[in-house]
Amino acid sequence: MTNSKICVYYSSDYAGIDFDGGGFYYGYETTKCNLCGEIDCADCTEKNDYEPEWCFVASDRNTDIITPKSELGCKNENAVENLLYGIAVYMESI
Repeated sequence: MTNSKICVYYSSDYAGIDFDGGGFYYGYETTKCNLCGEIDCADCTEKNDYEPEWCFVASDRNTDIITPKSELGCKNENAVENLLYGIAVYMESI
């Protein structure tokens, strides 16, 4: 069965799945600053030459649930594997 509303995409530094009504993403586009704790904080990154922590994002029509990599519990650096791990953690939580 093919559904044209599902889009799977990945690269070395991000991976995602979009579908009608939501999606999942892991990578550099959503980050947590470990200095101030903010999501997508540009100030600390620019001022301190600091690399923020990449995040997993579970989205539906109204809400984004953002989980930093350190809170997911995954240990690898592969974006696709971290996306899949994040989906499993999310599914266990609902």
